[in-house]
Amino acid sequence: MKISISQAFKSFGSQVVFENMNFEIKDKEKIALIGRNGSGKTTLLNVLSNQEYLDQGNRHVANNLQIGFLEQISIDNPQQTIDQWVQTLFVEITDIEQQIKQLSQQAAQQEPVALKQLGDLMDRFEQLGGYHLETEINTLLTKFGFSIADRQRSIEELSGGERTRLAFVMVLAQKPDILLLDEPTNHLDISTIEWLEGYLKRYNAAVVVTSHDRLFLDRVCDTVVELENQQAYRFNGNYSMYIKDKEVRQSRQITAYSQQQKEIQRLQALIDKYRAKASKASFAKSKQKYLDRMDKVDQPDKDIRPFVARFVPKVKGGKQVLT
Repeated sequence: MKISISQAFKSFGSQVVFENMNFEIKDKEKIALIGRNGSGKTTLLNVLSNQEYLDQGNRHVANNLQIGFLEQISIDNPQQTIDQWVQTLFVEITDIEQQIKQLSQQAAQQEPVALKQLGDLMDRFEQLGGYHLETEINTLLTKFGFSIADRQRSIEELSGGERTRLAFVMVLAQKPDILLLDEPTNHLDISTIEWLEGYLKRYNAAVVVTSHDRLFLDRVCDTVVELENQQAYRFNGNYSMYIKDKEVRQSRQITAYSQQQKEIQRLQALIDKYRAKASKASFAKSKQKYLDRMDKVDQPDKDIRPFVARFVPKVKGGKQVLT
């Protein structure tokens, strides 16, 4: 298990978002996080990424877990070009590469200490993906619509949508153990969305994604977690399977609720009829006790389908995730 949250309580003023809520992310799981606006999707992503804290409850994270969250991306120098900025993202890899070059000359003289240090550095370089990083970043930049010429543009010249796509490049290049993606298809054209679907489907780690794009969720996710009534409900399967299952459960609940309401009305009518009669008072009282102890069926929610769509944005813009 990568992350688990248990007995969570979170509120903003009088608005309770989570109450005794439990949630977990398992290894290599692809989770579609769904729910109505205000149900707590973004709040949960912020809690998972440690940007927000629970009022009560527990958050357990596996040791040395790396979390990649699109909204966390920021830069200090917006005058940097894209290429310059990319180079600053992987300082450790760059430093190790320089050390390897220096130690290689000493190792050539068969110096034992240099050989040992060189071996350790090369192992660390490989662990960080240094041998493939340049190719990986170039591929990602191309897939997200940045030409060779674009990479000489400064960050401050980029639109909000372009900054979002650049942020995506960084998050994916880092290959975190968990990817947290909030509406990832915003600012992407159809071909990039389709490429991203395949990339995430093959991604050898966990992914949690919120999106209004039903097709995207169907193609990427194998698990659905719906936030509703301050709780998290898990379903094994894709989004379409979940909706069908929920429709069946909804239909059963409507039937059960309707039948129970008829029974409640029948019992209430008997109670009202006989409570004032001395000879029937005990009968009315027993029916009232039965009615009070009845396990009530919740009134069904008629609207179970959130709006989902796939479209190509016609204008540039959007929130800036790089500042």
